[in-house]
Amino acid sequence: MDVDDAALMEAREAVRTAPDYGDPYQVIGKVYAKRNNYRRAFENYRLAVIFAPSKKIYRYNLALSYYNLGDFEGAIKQYDVIRGMWPDDPRSYYLTAKCLVKNKQYDEAVRVVQKAYSFSRYDTQDVLHIGDVLFEQKEYEKAQRVYDLVLQDKDKFEAVHLKLGKTYQALGDVDRARKEYESALSRAPYNNEIKQALEDLSAPAAAH
Repeated sequence: MDVDDAALMEAREAVRTAPDYGDPYQVIGKVYAKRNNYRRAFENYRLAVIFAPSKKIYRYNLALSYYNLGDFEGAIKQYDVIRGMWPDDPRSYYLTAKCLVKNKQYDEAVRVVQKAYSFSRYDTQDVLHIGDVLFEQKEYEKAQRVYDLVLQDKDKFEAVHLKLGKTYQALGDVDRARKEYESALSRAPYNNEIKQALEDLSAPAAAH
């Protein structure tokens, strides 16, 4: 019997003796999520929330289980509840934005990220992640707007210039792409990825 099996057995025994206690359902849900059985994870996280509705981690896990099941609307509703209960927690905004992108609500996703970043300037990686997800969805203009948020406060952050360069290149704006790549390279002159991006950008022109 491995650790997860032991945890399941103990949690099920706890449910049998105290069926209205949220913690055992949380444990069971985590084990099923770890095994990628998202339906069973969802069922148990939902019960955990029913019996302990004010525990933030339970709410987050329930929202994640909706996301893993592809029910982005369900996840968004849970994050809305979290924001209502814990309005100063920026994490729920960024996770909402990710769901909105997956649900093809791109303008709303950008709006949510802008709002989150306006009161929490320390979540640079979260902002970049949303920009990356928008880029993957080929929503290049909106990705650029999200990347620009970080650039305003982290002008020496070469990764942002690199991402903006790739975004402008995808939009067909070669001059702005080159400018961003050059800015990135000035801050990280030994970065091979940036050098390669500049070379690739210049290659078609050189071929002519």
